[in-house]
Amino acid sequence: LNCGYAQGYFIARPMPAGELGRWASQWRQRRIAVLPQGGSTRLRVEDEGPGIAPADRVKVFERFHRLEGAPPGGSGLGLSIARRIAEIHRGRIELAETERGSGLRADVLLPSASA
Repeated sequence: LNCGYAQGYFIARPMPAGELGRWASQWRQRRIAVLPQGGSTRLRVEDEGPGIAPADRVKVFERFHRLEGAPPGGSGLGLSIARRIAEIHRGRIELAETERGSGLRADVLLPSASA
């Protein structure tokens, strides 16, 4: 990945060749930020891909659920596993549209160690 840092976000751009590059090419850019908030920390990941419709944002956490039109490959387990890991650490994952109105924002909220 070709990486950089701008406006408080870590920017990752997909490589033009290879499996990762082909898979990631539909999401032109990602932003990753760690945002401390009182007694918790928010890990925010945003992309400029097709997003996930509000009606599907609960379903995507079900094991083996894959959205219609999803890229080939994958088993539909990734978000289910991520949610369970967050829950084990007394956290949660929230999905929303980005502030730009396209793409997906995924927030992982975790309590700080002292909470």
